[in-house]
This record gives sequence, C-alpha cells and structure tokens, in this order.
Amino acid sequence: MRGSLPPLNLGCYPAGPNTAGAEYSPSLVHTSDGRFLYFSSNGYPGSQGQDIYVSKVLEDGTVLAGTRVTELSGPSDDRMPSVRQDGLEIVFSSNRAGNSPFDQDIYVSTRSSTSAPWSTPQRIDNPSINTPGSETRASLSGDGKRLYFGRKLTPEDPGDVFVSLRTGK
Repeated sequence: MRGSLPPLNLGCYPAGPNTAGAEYSPSLVHTSDGRFLYFSSNGYPGSQGQDIYVSKVLEDGTVLAGTRVTELSGPSDDRMPSVRQDGLEIVFSSNRAGNSPFDQDIYVSTRSSTSAPWSTPQRIDNPSINTPGSETRASLSGDGKRLYFGRKLTPEDPGDVFVSLRTGK
C-alpha cells in the first residue's frame, strides 16, 4: 500500500498472538462484545496441529494472546478461519473428514449471538464447493451471501479462486 507505515509484529506469546509455530489467516471482527482477531496456529501449548484461536483486541490496538476455540478445533488440521462481519458465522479449511493433509475441505459453524459458543462445524455439503481437490482460504462476504475460496486439484496445481453464491438467505 502506497503511503502506509511498515507492518508491526503483534507480539509473541504469552503477551501477543504469535508463537514459534505457524499462524495463518487473521480475520478481524467487530462485535458488540468488542474486537476479536481469529486465526489458526500450531504453536500454542496444547495445539493439536493447526487449531483455531481468538485474541481480544484492546482499544489501543494491542492484540492479546490467543485462546483456543475448542468447539472449532480438534485433532485434525483446522486452519484459515474467516468470520462473517456480524460475528455469527465462521468458515475454515480442515482435513477432519479423514482427508490427507493436502486435501482440505471448507467447514462452517454458526452461533446465535457473539457471546454464545460455536455450533459443531459442518462440512459444506455441496459437491461444487468441496471436491476431491483441496479447498482453502474460504472467505465470506460481509452480507454472508458469497463464499470465496481457493482450489487446487493436485499438489502441483497452482490453484484458482472461486465464488459461490448462497441462495435462500
């Protein structure tokens, strides 16, 4: 970005969200409960591979250490979360269906309010979205009507970007 300041590291665990592991795909959401940064990491104590974490963002912009979102994380690779603008829906990539580490599918979870727990994640049951390839980096539009994601058909495939329109919402 032209005219922007150099990026700042958000700090290391336990004072900030970064660890010696790998953190992926931060997703910032502003809710009535405050500002939160969702991301995935494999570097926190107790991580079971890539898990989904949430950090509170303070008024001065300080981002606290992440807390594992247990209802969204498991022994599989759960990564690259994207939270809808209202904080009530999240999509992420996972190999939880017994897939290989390469073969990620897109999962979705919802909640009734920003203070409620997330529902059990469900694999999006649409063969046009989740294929035998690898679907990653899912992102919801602000109104939740469009799902953007990447797809690689093989590990050697450079990948493409797709959009799926939600009907009936």
